[in-house]
Amino acid sequence: MIAVYIPLTEVLAVIFYHEDFKAEKGITLALSIWGFISYFYGEFKQSKQENPALNPEHNDSTT
Repeated sequence: MIAVYIPLTEVLAVIFYHEDFKAEKGITLALSIWGFISYFYGEFKQSKQENPALNPEHNDSTT
């Protein structure tokens, strides 16, 4: 959940507290979003490998 809160707090601080959006915040925002997406992509890929019913390429019911 911390990976979700970092970009959220940065964006909300810029909107509500009128903080400057400097390069450090942009890099932090990009890295945290990248980490968040890569984590869920890895979980998705792992769940497809564990459950072959969700993956039609490995379904042997057609033979």
